Amino acid sequence: MRTFAAFSGSRDNNFNLLRFIAAFMVIVSHSFLLSIGTSAVKPFGQSFSIGLGTVGVFIFFTTSGYLIAMSYCNRHDLAAFLIARGLRIFPAICVCSLLSAFILGPWMSSLGIVDYFKDLSVYKYAINNSWLFHRRETLPGVFVSNPYPREFNGSLWTLPIELRCYMLVAAIGVVGLFRRRRIVSILLLASLIMIVIACRWGGFTTPVWILPAFFLSGVLFYINRDLVPTNGLIGLGLGMGAALAYRTMLLPILAGSFLVYAVFWFAYVPDGWIRKYNDLGDYSYGLYIYAFPVQQTLAALRPGIAPLPMFLAAFPLVAGLAVVSWHVVEKPSLALKERIGTFSLFNWRWKAANAATSEQSIAGKALNNRIIDNPASLAELPPQ
Repeated sequence: MRTFAAFSGSRDNNFNLLRFIAAFMVIVSHSFLLSIGTSAVKPFGQSFSIGLGTVGVFIFFTTSGYLIAMSYCNRHDLAAFLIARGLRIFPAICVCSLLSAFILGPWMSSLGIVDYFKDLSVYKYAINNSWLFHRRETLPGVFVSNPYPREFNGSLWTLPIELRCYMLVAAIGVVGLFRRRRIVSILLLASLIMIVIACRWGGFTTPVWILPAFFLSGVLFYINRDLVPTNGLIGLGLGMGAALAYRTMLLPILAGSFLVYAVFWFAYVPDGWIRKYNDLGDYSYGLYIYAFPVQQTLAALRPGIAPLPMFLAAFPLVAGLAVVSWHVVEKPSLALKERIGTFSLFNWRWKAANAATSEQSIAGKALNNRIIDNPASLAELPPQ
C-alpha cells in the first residue's frame, strides 16, 4: 500500500500550484466584497455558510502546517528554522508595506501630500505591518469612499496567526515531541477535538480558533504521512460523507477532513504536464499580499465597478506584481537559506571549537614533532 511518505522526500510536487489556486480563490472572493461592500454575498457563501476565499485560506493553512513541520523536522535546529521562516515571510511583506505607505498611499489619499506625510499613522503602518506587530489597517484619507471603506490590505490579518502557528511548531520541536510521534499525535488530535467542540458548542467561531485547526491538521498529516494511503477513494468517501452530512453537526468535521485529504492528494498524486507550473515559481505569496490594495484602488478609481470586471482588471496587475516580488525579493531571500547552517547554534559551536583548535596549532610543527616522538601525548590534547 503506497502512502504519502513515498512522496514527501521529493520537491517534485504540486504545492506551488495548489497555493496559486488558493490565492486565486481569495482574489475572486474579494472581488465581490470590495466592489459591492459588506452586503456582498461571496461565492458559495450563501449555500455553504463559507465563502470561496475562506476555503482558499484554509488551504493555505493546511499546506503551511505540513510544510512547516517538514521544515523543522528536516533541520531539528531552532535557529535555522526561525531564520528560514523569517526569510520567507518578512522580506516580501516589508517591501509591500513600504510601497503601500509611501507610494500607493499618498497617491490615493484625499489629503494633500504634506498633510499625508505629517500623519504619524503612515509610519506606524509601514513599521507595524512590515513586522506584523500590531497590524495597522488604514492609511490617512485612503479609500474612505470605497464600498468597503478604509481597509487598505485586509488580507494581512491571517499572517500574525500563521506566525503564532510557526512558534507552536518550534515549541513542539524544542521539547523533542517530534521524535515521539505517538505522544505528539495524541496531543494534536486532542487539540483539534477541543477546537471543534469550542467552535460547535462554545461559540468560538473566530479565525483565531479555526485557522490553527487546519494548520494543526497539516502538522498531524505530516507526522503520520507513512500511515495515510494515497487512495483517491478515501477522498471520494470523505466528500460523499460531507455531502450526506449537509446541515448536520458532522458537516464541519467531514468537510474539513475531506479538504485536508484532498489538499495533499492533489499536492502529490497528479503528475505529468501539471508539474510544469513549478518551472514558473511560487507566486502565491505575492498574489496574496498585493491583491487587496490593487482591488481597493480599482474600486476607488472606478466607482460602481462590478465583481467580474474588478477581477478581470485586477488579476493581471496583481500577477505582474507577484512575479516581480518572487524574482526580485522572495527568491533571492530564500537563496540565503543555503547559508543558514552558518548561523545555526550547532555550527557556531563547531566553528568555535575549530577556532580554538586553530589557535592551539600555531606552534604546529612543534606539536607534530611531539606527537611523533611520543604518541601518548595525544591524551593531553583538549577534546574537540
